[in-house]
Amino acid sequence: MARYLSLFFPLLLVLTGCSLKPNKASSDNSPLEAFKGKKPLIVLDGKPIPQDSSLEQYATKEEIESIELIENNSESRDYLSITYREAAKDGVIKVTTNTHKAKLRQQLFDSLLERLKAYEQAPSTFLFVKDGLLMAEEEVTKLKALNPSELVDVVVLKEEAAKAIYGSAARETTVLINTRNISNK
Repeated sequence: MARYLSLFFPLLLVLTGCSLKPNKASSDNSPLEAFKGKKPLIVLDGKPIPQDSSLEQYATKEEIESIELIENNSESRDYLSITYREAAKDGVIKVTTNTHKAKLRQQLFDSLLERLKAYEQAPSTFLFVKDGLLMAEEEVTKLKALNPSELVDVVVLKEEAAKAIYGSAARETTVLINTRNISNK
């Protein structure tokens, strides 16, 4: 199973081929032990980087938001072979940068803005649901002021699916908005 690691320095040791010296306090429990002596595929923001290069060439420590380690074991072997083929024979290290997450959030926000423009043309055909709560018409216009970094997901439901969930409140277009600030509904 995939394990998350937020430590940059130990990862660089593995990626640069340095050996991890045994340390009585931590070597037995280190998630990096699975990659010792191997050359895992490094995937940066969804794209593999060349095997002969290092992560330092592509991202700085400050730009890295998360690191996911996926060992090639019985639990993950099928996923790795289907997704990454032979390149993942030694496992995969998935790295996500802040800039990638920011781009994804901006795309979500742009999608929301498109729905809001369409809403202005035909408000009666839209239902907006933010963090699980139906939104009143006066609240919908405030969505333009939403900070893109607050967005987690924007989903548009088909009319049939919306009716199954929201009954008579459903409209031709139902937009579900999930934010990080669930407490600020």
